Amino acid sequence: MTGEGTDPAWGMVIDLDKCVGCQAGMMACKMENNVPISSPEEEERGRSIRWMEMLNR
Repeated sequence: MTGEGTDPAWGMVIDLDKCVGCQAGMMACKMENNVPISSPEEEERGRSIRWMEMLNR
């Protein structure tokens, strides 16, 4: 929804029946939104960015 003085809001829906858990959708979303991708080394230092949670069955 947009209106005067507001920015558009976006969402992404993933068909979990087709998801193989490769995290490509999460990576693409981070790249599109200019969110840094954390490396395992950064996560060990407590610097991971977890703004999008993955749902697992």
